[in-house]
Amino acid sequence: MREDQVKRILGDVYFTTSGGTRSRNKLNYYNGTIPWVKSGELNDNTITSTEDYGATIGKAALLGVNAATNQAVCGIFEYKYILTKYTYLYLKFEKKHLAKFGTGGVQPNINQNIVKALKFCLTSLPEQCTIVKKTEQQIKTSLDKAGACHREPDYEPALVLLEKIKAEKQEGSSKQKK
Repeated sequence: MREDQVKRILGDVYFTTSGGTRSRNKLNYYNGTIPWVKSGELNDNTITSTEDYGATIGKAALLGVNAATNQAVCGIFEYKYILTKYTYLYLKFEKKHLAKFGTGGVQPNINQNIVKALKFCLTSLPEQCTIVKKTEQQIKTSLDKAGACHREPDYEPALVLLEKIKAEKQEGSSKQKK
């Protein structure tokens, strides 16, 4: 390990928390103004709104709004000494390792203690910046090579494609019900 790096467990570096299950008896816990994040919404993304989704294990997401979570989501509070994107990328890299610890039947979960016990490589802020920039550049280069980022005039915009996907999914679920 280099001199500008230290390896610690994530719980020694970060404050973590998890939510709880909302009482079905308290209607004021529903349809309010505070978004409710469930594990299925952690999809390697930035969450800015919430919906109902299925379960996941080992997925990471950035929270783009103040929100409450259920007990299957481990919240990791950011620090000014560590780039959020660095931690996000690190957790994405460790996803397969974390998934090995899943318990439960149909929808296995990992608990907060497993996340806190994850070995975390802390490095200097300049090194974190370099890692994030290089990773983002590698992704962009891969997309460029695949032609995914080049929009030709005859290509449909992504929002049009998304609407077509939604319509096909809806049509497919209507056919399944018949």
